[in-house]
Amino acid sequence: MSRRYKLIFVAIAVAFLSIVGGIVFVYFGNYDVDAVPQSLLVQKVDGEYYLVAQYNANYEYRFTIEQRLDGQFCTLSTIDSTNNKILLKDQNLNTNPGNVFRFTACYLTENKVEGKKSQSVEWVVPEEEFVVDYSQVTLTGTELAWERVDNATYYVVKLVDGNLEETFLVAETTSIDLSEVYAGNYRIYIAPIEDLLNEENEQYGEGKQFTLKKTAHILSASLGEQNLVVEVDEHIERFEVYNGNELLLTLVPSLTQEVGTGIRYTINDCAFLFTDIDFATADVKIKTLSTAFVYESAFVSVEQ
Repeated sequence: MSRRYKLIFVAIAVAFLSIVGGIVFVYFGNYDVDAVPQSLLVQKVDGEYYLVAQYNANYEYRFTIEQRLDGQFCTLSTIDSTNNKILLKDQNLNTNPGNVFRFTACYLTENKVEGKKSQSVEWVVPEEEFVVDYSQVTLTGTELAWERVDNATYYVVKLVDGNLEETFLVAETTSIDLSEVYAGNYRIYIAPIEDLLNEENEQYGEGKQFTLKKTAHILSASLGEQNLVVEVDEHIERFEVYNGNELLLTLVPSLTQEVGTGIRYTINDCAFLFTDIDFATADVKIKTLSTAFVYESAFVSVEQ
């Protein structure tokens, strides 16, 4: 075989191998991607926003970001990632509240072959939340405490009881004493206030459920001609009356009235129960009994 024919044969062989290699590459390394991300959403995690596509272990990911400008969407960037989520704050986006973005995603082979795009998702940048982190709100005894919110001048605390009655308190620091609040179950909301002159836009957030337990204190106990009247600083259900160490009576209030110092309980027509007692020499005393939220009080003498 002449040298000329050898060169022609080599050239043909090289061309043939190149064609075969190209076919193999196209078939094995450049195959079509049939899978399409079925979910694409923006998630907030620990205060940061992520764009998250449906996970698929066989592929990488390509995200496309568009922004609506002058009424139409313009492509800002395309991001390739080995992870199925990207942190939006790393994408140099103008995240002023109200700006609108549109996202799509597709799967990607190692050779950067792109599959079909997912359905697009639009995201409107929300107003910055000015709320308390309720995971850090605690109740220790009667002290309610929370973490500081930047730029807050003071805080409005709202307590909602089981009857949906609301109590409002104001705190200038990140804690407040609930000693003046009746014991019970409450949903507690805390709104940071930035402007002392404007409370119209307070944001209370999701709130948190607490049980406030306290010890009752009898403020006074007096026996009249017919009735026993006892003032207590908490809601109670029953009293016990003793003479020294001897239990005389267990009493249930007939009337309940809120007064400035607490709650006045009246046990009607019970004076006759004490007719055999000489108050001058006896040690007649009374205490409240425990309830679901209130611990029993100490003894207090009954005055006649």
